[in-house]
Amino acid sequence: MVFVAKRTLLVALVLALLAGLAAWQSRHWAEETLHQALFGEATLLAEHSARSLQGIDLTLQEIVRRVEEAWRQGQAPGTFHDEMLRLHFDGLPQVSGLLIMDRDGRLVSTQVSDLMQGFVDAERDYFSAHADDFRPGRLFLGEPLRSRTSKASYFAASHGFGDPQGGFGGVAVAIFDPFYYRRYFQRFEASIATRDVALIDGNGLILASSPDFPVAVGVPLGPEGFAKAYKADIESAQLMRILLPATGDAHLAVMLQVPDLPIFGFVGLRESKALRDWERLVMGLAAAAFLALLGAAGAFTGMWWREKARSQAFDALALANREASEARDRAEAASAAKSRFLAHISHELRTPLNAILGFSEVIRDALLGEGRPRDREYAALIHQSGRHLLQIINDILDLSRIESGRMTLQPTSLGLMPLFESAELLTREDFRERNVILEIEPPPPGKLLYGDERAVKQMLVNLLSNAAKFSGSGDLVRISARSRSDGGLEIAVRDQGSGIPAELLNRVFEPFSQAQGMTTSQGHGTGLGLPLVRSLIELHGGRIAIESRVGSGTAVTLSFPPAPAEPQKEPGPAAPKVGVAGD
Repeated sequence: MVFVAKRTLLVALVLALLAGLAAWQSRHWAEETLHQALFGEATLLAEHSARSLQGIDLTLQEIVRRVEEAWRQGQAPGTFHDEMLRLHFDGLPQVSGLLIMDRDGRLVSTQVSDLMQGFVDAERDYFSAHADDFRPGRLFLGEPLRSRTSKASYFAASHGFGDPQGGFGGVAVAIFDPFYYRRYFQRFEASIATRDVALIDGNGLILASSPDFPVAVGVPLGPEGFAKAYKADIESAQLMRILLPATGDAHLAVMLQVPDLPIFGFVGLRESKALRDWERLVMGLAAAAFLALLGAAGAFTGMWWREKARSQAFDALALANREASEARDRAEAASAAKSRFLAHISHELRTPLNAILGFSEVIRDALLGEGRPRDREYAALIHQSGRHLLQIINDILDLSRIESGRMTLQPTSLGLMPLFESAELLTREDFRERNVILEIEPPPPGKLLYGDERAVKQMLVNLLSNAAKFSGSGDLVRISARSRSDGGLEIAVRDQGSGIPAELLNRVFEPFSQAQGMTTSQGHGTGLGLPLVRSLIELHGGRIAIESRVGSGTAVTLSFPPAPAEPQKEPGPAAPKVGVAGD
């Protein structure tokens, strides 16, 4: 009886340990899944905010340019400024007002909505920041302010302009419409899930937020210096646990900085809501562990109670495992649905994007006649951005086809030098723009690579583009190939760039991740290049390896398997012997 009790107690303790391990693993899986979802959504928020703010920045620069030009020509303020502001105001749905104020804070011209009456004031920081420290070309983003009439909260961006003597002449101001961002956040939430979404400044002040965000606009999200306190987590795009002082609720969130601006996109979820399914699973596991221990105690009163308690514990554990398996199946189904959605929406985007590329190329190259230099400059920027977006869409399509198992390869024997030369031609512009030198080492004579030509070229182009992107001016990038002892082939791309920290090497193959500073890297990208390369090389039956040292550069090696052996022919009937007379 004592032996039976001890054995039952040991089994119960093992089950309790397994339940604890399962709870820990399921928590890790739940947080990782949430992290990936929030990171993707925060990336979309930062990109949309960057486009919106850049459009306003360009508009303010154009207003400043035309005001200074009119001033030099002796044109007094009046209907010219009113008409100019009206044209710009009609084209900017994200603003509630455009203002021009002179050096004394007097209103020269304005275009504002009804809600903005009473908002114009020379004491606002959007005016005083330039009056106290005038620097041409500087975009200033003010703190949230409350209208004295409508009581609504707004935030403003401004550019100062100079007088004919080079001194401070006044400001051009764009006042953001918080309801525009609130409507965008509503669409953002409805398309994915119920999230808490906001834009905050470097001090943690809420600039704009979704309707149900727990902190009001203009109220700090956290203590002073909020962004500095979470600087490391923001740069590495980590999942953060933030306690909101205004409500006392803990949030799990991802924050990303809007490129080139002191504004951060916040996408989060209340911790209790995010981990609700995990808490249910833990409660089930805790119940299973409790039943196991109860069964151990019952063993001291008899064999029958011991067997019954152990049976209950195993049944509960099997139920927990089944629930975990069902949760994993739901996650896999959601991933497949995501791939189908990405493939569909990417196809829908490519058709208008091709038209944008074609028309912008016509304007850029002046095929319909010489236009203004600024028009051609804008068209070149549109064409460049369109090409970048098209590459992103193509990468998303390839990844979705691979994930859904719809990509098939057509391998054949390929010459190495033509592959290297084709990849060099496709990336030549990247190397020339960054003043990076590309060196092609002659491949082994007569050596052929067995693979799909388009997929191999795409892998080489992605690796060379990454090498150029993270290399400095005058650095050397080398591409080479060598044979392996098993008949396979290795292709290596080595650069002298900034290198990747060891703690980030295991993340470079995650979609939408960038090891060099994540979204604050010196290059622009989405983090799809290396994940796509890994998926393509694995489709070939090969593997990818990466070595890097901070300050010394990075080497990425693709290992291709040998070509499959030719099927041996069946021996035919023996040929008749032909002899010579007299043999």
